[in-house]
Amino acid sequence: MNIRQLRDLAIKFIGLWCLSGGVIILSQVVSMLGYSFWAGSFLTGLVYLLSFLVAVLLYGGLAYMLLFRTHAVAGVLWRGEEMEATGEPNVAFTLEICVALIGLYLVPDVLQRVTGELLTLAARPENMSVQPLYTGLIADAVKAVVAVLCIVKSKAIAAYIRKYAE
Repeated sequence: MNIRQLRDLAIKFIGLWCLSGGVIILSQVVSMLGYSFWAGSFLTGLVYLLSFLVAVLLYGGLAYMLLFRTHAVAGVLWRGEEMEATGEPNVAFTLEICVALIGLYLVPDVLQRVTGELLTLAARPENMSVQPLYTGLIADAVKAVVAVLCIVKSKAIAAYIRKYAE
């Protein structure tokens, strides 16, 4: 198995993780249908339901892209990078792939949490404290920045790691 096949396999594993996360959230949507509209106001139940549905759509879309459009995702992440046809592992490129996959792994969770928190902020009841929402939103924003940096600057991060690892 060469580095290209390992890279595609890792992308597909992240796609399977997204698919399973979407199925788990979809089961939560079904349980929310019965509980959320009866426990509080209709608007609060609708916001929570929408946040879960947005998460299911995000996870489903990302799972589709990672499972069935793996080559396109790899082409976007590693534009212009040529791997050796010999099949021998290139340590710098392998480290770059790992850094980008870490960022790709963080993306679905961040998107799901940020959309849920923004929808909750938009339609929160008057008696609900916003402090935990803002704290969670700031933490998720930092996580989103780390994910984007891992994807966009994977080559520079890999070079920095290699410089101190040798």
